[in-house]
Amino acid sequence: MTTRRRFLQTLAGAAIATPFLPSLLPRNAWAADEAPRRFVSFATNHGAIWQNFMCPPDEVLTERMTHAGHEIRRGDLVLGSSGGRASLSPVLTASAAVLTPALVAKMTVARGFDVPFYMGHNNGTHLGDFLDDDHHVTIDQLMAYSDAFYGDTSTIVERALTLGSGATSLGYANPADKSAGLSAVPGESDSMGLFRRIFRPTEEDPRRPVVDLVLDDYKSLRDGNRRISAEDRQRLDAHVQRLYELERKLEATGGIACNDIDEPTKGSRDITRHSDTYYLDPTKHVEVWQLMNDVIVAAFACDTSRIATMHTMYRQTFSSYAGDWHQDVAHECYRNAERHDTLMTANQVFFEGVYVDLISKLDAVRAEDGGTLLDASVVQWSQESGPSTHEALEMPYVLAGSAGGRLRTGQYLDFRNLNVEFKRNNSEILVPTMHTGLFANQYLATLLDALGVPRSEYETGEYGGYGKFKRETATWWTGYGKHTEAQFQAMGTPVPWMLA
Repeated sequence: MTTRRRFLQTLAGAAIATPFLPSLLPRNAWAADEAPRRFVSFATNHGAIWQNFMCPPDEVLTERMTHAGHEIRRGDLVLGSSGGRASLSPVLTASAAVLTPALVAKMTVARGFDVPFYMGHNNGTHLGDFLDDDHHVTIDQLMAYSDAFYGDTSTIVERALTLGSGATSLGYANPADKSAGLSAVPGESDSMGLFRRIFRPTEEDPRRPVVDLVLDDYKSLRDGNRRISAEDRQRLDAHVQRLYELERKLEATGGIACNDIDEPTKGSRDITRHSDTYYLDPTKHVEVWQLMNDVIVAAFACDTSRIATMHTMYRQTFSSYAGDWHQDVAHECYRNAERHDTLMTANQVFFEGVYVDLISKLDAVRAEDGGTLLDASVVQWSQESGPSTHEALEMPYVLAGSAGGRLRTGQYLDFRNLNVEFKRNNSEILVPTMHTGLFANQYLATLLDALGVPRSEYETGEYGGYGKFKRETATWWTGYGKHTEAQFQAMGTPVPWMLA
């Protein structure tokens, strides 16, 4: 039987084409029950990849139905292969040794999701915090404190791993009182630090609970001091709730079956600290996130966490372009084909080196029910805009995993309304004609359906779905007035074809 040390060494040291052998995982790390669901979100900046480079060809769309007042389309994913490379589209291309038909059968590519108002640069398209002036908890943090998703947390050391910039995640200031406001969740950029947080030596000596050490003082101050304001009382409650969560983490039993693991021999900071060369080296950007991927797989395998979100950090462009990426590439690619090619190539590097790396590693490890960790998961890749810079219109999502059979996979979905055509208000634009589609709110709610979170935990408002929205009043916006009432009315219904 393998040890935890062997497990992590295999993940860190093997080529991605040589997967870890799942039969070598400790048997007592598994239960015979249904595998818990897991969720991973990869979020990359900008987007702005033209449709025919990001998405599979329309020829595979063989089925049609009417939804939200317009015709939508579906087809099976078709994997092309040539010269040792496998491809669904120019961006969704990787080594044929890893991007296999079996792996693609566990993926979904969906296009045609919108936010019905102008957002510009934003983080809301990824996890559901759409409005800068009226924030909403993101789906990772909703699930982190949902009994429907977690239930028993006795093994869970970290409810949600937030990696990279952390800019996409917004959590509860006090999870015990979800009306007490929200707070940004900081990201972890050090893979070694992440490892040390979720795998720690077992303490033999019993300790007095952390909360017990301060509980008397807390009660005296909160309830015995008439001068304390309601706002300060709320701050105290949130502080004690954080102590309770710390105590729960310290008592968690996650990874007991794998408690002989040694620390990895290399961490991401061993790479990023050489900043003179790091930011112009896409191979190093990939290497950093592959180290993070290894820790995610280990955490999922030993059930120390079931949620991970990653937002690529500033200047991690997955490109060797030495100019001003933000202005020269991201802001110009809608009207400059050369700049667009630079952006497209960078996203292909991310897809192959980071996204496919993780899903192939998850698919190599057996889960509790005899499937794989990928089968029990949903791994999402999203971008902050669709094919036109600054426009959260016609956005694509790449998914892998079926959430334990709840998501239908192996398909390409197109939710655009082909009867509505428009372009950005700029005569130089090279982006192909765009169309409206379904709303991102509808997609995120459907994702939560698959992950087992009931809509009663989050759905509010006139139309339902996830998160908040508004109707755009600025007539200059590209999408102004182009969405129909039928599209709004469909927001609270599951996205067709997604659920199994």
